[in-house]
This record gives sequence, structure tokens and C-alpha cells, in this order.
Amino acid sequence: MRTSKASATLTPRFDFGDTTTASGEIGTLKELLAEINQEQTSASAKQITIQTLSPVLEGIRKIIGRDISRSTVAPLPLADLKVVKLLYRENILGNVHLFDLIAPPAENVKANLEFRIDLPIPRTKSHTHTIMSILEALETEISSDRLASIKGILTSLPETLVTLETQNLFISRQLGKIFKRNAEAKALAYRKLADAINAYTPHIPPAANSLPEAIYTYLHTLRFAHFANGYQEIVTKASIKAGITPIKREVRAFYSEVGERIERRLFLDSGVTTIAEFPSFVRTWAPQLKGLVVKATGKPTSSRQLLSLVDRATRVLHMYCFLNLGERISDTAVLSPLDCVAALCTIRHEQVTKTVCVPYWHGQKQPGGTLLGQLKTTRPIEDLLKDDYVPHEINQLIYNRWCAMGNALLGTSVYHDAWMAFQAARIQKYAECLRSNDIDVITKAVLRYQRDCLGMVPTSKVKATSHELTVMERASRWVARET
Repeated sequence: MRTSKASATLTPRFDFGDTTTASGEIGTLKELLAEINQEQTSASAKQITIQTLSPVLEGIRKIIGRDISRSTVAPLPLADLKVVKLLYRENILGNVHLFDLIAPPAENVKANLEFRIDLPIPRTKSHTHTIMSILEALETEISSDRLASIKGILTSLPETLVTLETQNLFISRQLGKIFKRNAEAKALAYRKLADAINAYTPHIPPAANSLPEAIYTYLHTLRFAHFANGYQEIVTKASIKAGITPIKREVRAFYSEVGERIERRLFLDSGVTTIAEFPSFVRTWAPQLKGLVVKATGKPTSSRQLLSLVDRATRVLHMYCFLNLGERISDTAVLSPLDCVAALCTIRHEQVTKTVCVPYWHGQKQPGGTLLGQLKTTRPIEDLLKDDYVPHEINQLIYNRWCAMGNALLGTSVYHDAWMAFQAARIQKYAECLRSNDIDVITKAVLRYQRDCLGMVPTSKVKATSHELTVMERASRWVARET
């Protein structure tokens, strides 16, 4: 029987943050089990055995591929034993099936786009706090230089997506210079490049870093891995397969009318109104906008119905400004006439389509529902930016549907679909570069991927005129300057 005196005089060896032990010191699972059993305060608590720790050892193997000997007397690095104890306690005390929560995403399994390692959100608050607690403990075993490298390369999901988008847009601009006014050829180039990227295999040698650093690095890659795993499904669901008539001529006439009113020449992306003034813009141009919505969707829409679309359309435009422009402000004139028309058509089209979406997160109990039903218009948009009360999958789906709508209205869906295939390939392959748990391996894999990707010449042999550099030669030089 354990006594309170034994517990009180115990000096833990296997806790993170203990600075009394020398670096590189070793221990055994037998010693770890003794410490865990001594720390139990209840006299009726069951004895912890190697079988009790087996789920932890197996969980470590599944998430990062490291095998830890199950021999109770084999010498192990003290840092490894600290990890085992930490994950055991979090799995038992954290009120969560830890290794289900942090398992890597798998094919044909619903992606968890709500996974977070910081900034807890309402749906996964307790889970995020568990991850944050683990990361905080692991940091004590990792040098400041290594921590800086990990955080510098494995940035947040929005920052990583911006980096990829910047590189993608560079390629797009170069292709635009070559295929001036030839969207069909440019779309083919995107398709060929996507095929080449999908066939690419990143070089990922085995990791050789410490167990605390490996798990810390793994957790920092996990959100992007989940996003990449679910992105193709979002792109597929967001595509507009039918029900929209291109209205390029009518949109052009609307631009001319708005331009005359404000005495300004307008281009396709010219901003004419703000998010805050969007409802007023709709009221001002209600007859014209109603005609455009009816012509595009084929659905009768009264003036009252048009105005009823504004609240949800405003939320779509908020997502555009936040996800695409990185801005939360609503007093900058960034919305073009096409942006506004596409937002209204997106909502009107969805009212008929009624897309069903069931976002997933660990421990989910909510059943999901229609896309528009989950936008939760009863809460103010300001709360959306602060509390993130709409599941991330819903935000991504409605935003990508709006992007698809803008192209459908102009009759450029073939081009848009090719661009999205290219983006999906880029994201998926970047996630494969993060499958190592060693930041040095990841860094080399990412840099090599960037150069190899930009150096791929599509099988269509996309080239500039003979006296110019090819698109991929320009891209390779750009990457070389950046790195």
C-alpha cells in the first residue's frame, strides 16, 4: 500500500522542465512505471504496468514511426521516457482520446479542418488546450535555435497558404505573358503542370532528431496536413456543374453603367464599394442586379428576395476580404461590380442547390446541414472574426463557390477549374514535404520541391518566343533569388 509520505518525498525524474538531470541521461520503463505508480494519490488506484503504457508506445509509433522498446529494463534516453509519461498523463487526464485526436489524416477519411495548436475555437477548445499543454512541455527539451527554425518554417496555415499563393500567382503571371488572350492554352498549361506535380515524389530521408523535437515538429505540421487532405473535396463540392448561364455581355454593360455614374473607367477588378456599403450598393442598383441574378441563375427573383440575399452575400464578401486580401476592415473600396454580382448569385444559386455539408472535428456531436444554414446569420459578422463560430470547412466551401461563380458568370469555368486543379496539386504535394518530423529534412524537401516544381516544363512544352527565357527558367531564377 502506498503512503502519502512516499508521494511527498518523491523526486520526479521524468517530468519536463526538470533541470536537475543531465542532458543525455538514460533511464528505463521500469523506473518510469515506479515513478508513475508512486505519484498516484489514491490507495485504490490500479497498478500501472507496461501493458498500461502500450497504447502510448503504439501511438508514438503510429504518428511519427518511432519504435520504443517495450523491455522494462532496456536503457532509453531520459527525454523519450519524459515523452511517454507526458502523453500517458494527457491521454488519461485530458478527457480526450489523445492518439485519435493527433492521428495523421488518412485517405478516404473525413478531414479535420478544425484542428488547432493555438487560438482555441469553441468547437475544439479543450482539445486545443491539450495540444498547447503538450507543446509547452516539449519546448523545454528543444534548443532555442531549433525552436526558431521550426516556427520559422512551419508557419500558421494562413501564412503557409499565402506563401504558396504567391508562388502560384508568379507562375500565372508568366503564363499570362505567353498566352495573351488565350485562356484555353493557359488552362491546358495548368492541367499539364498539375499532372507533373501529382507525379512528383518528395525526397524524405529518415529523421534523426530527438523524440521531443520529432513530436513537437509533427504537431506543427498537422493542421496543414488536415487542410490538404480535405482541400480536394472542398474544391469538388464548390464547383458549379450546372444551373448558371454566362452573362459576360450583361456584366460588361453593368460595369459601363456604374462607371458612368461614378465618372470613372472601370476594369474587371476595379473596386467600387466597401463591405460596409455593400447593402447600400445593392439597393442603389437593385433593378440591374436583379436582372443579372435572374439571367444567370434562371430563378425568378423579386426585389424583396434580392434584398434578402444581402446578409449572407455580405458574409461571403467578408470571407473574401479575410481569406484573400488578409483584411478584416470593411471601409476600403475593394469590391468590384463582379464581386457583388457573384456574391448575390452564389446565395441565390445555393438556395436552390441546397448543398449538404457535415464538417468534422474530433468528438463532433453536431449533425451538420445545408451550407447556408450553417452560416448562422443570427450572429453578427464581428463575432465570426472574433469567435470563429462557423466551421472552417463551411467558410472554405462558400468562399470557393463564390470564386467559381465569378468565373461561371464570365464563361471562364474551364480556366478556373484548371487553376484549382493546379492549386490542389500544389497544396497536396507541399503537405507531403512536411511528412518528416525533422525540420532540417522538411526545409530541404520544401526548397527542393519549390525549385523542382517551378522547373517542371509541362508536356505541352510551354515556351516563350525563341529570344526569351521559358516560363520555368524565369521561375527557377526567381526561386534562386528568394532562397
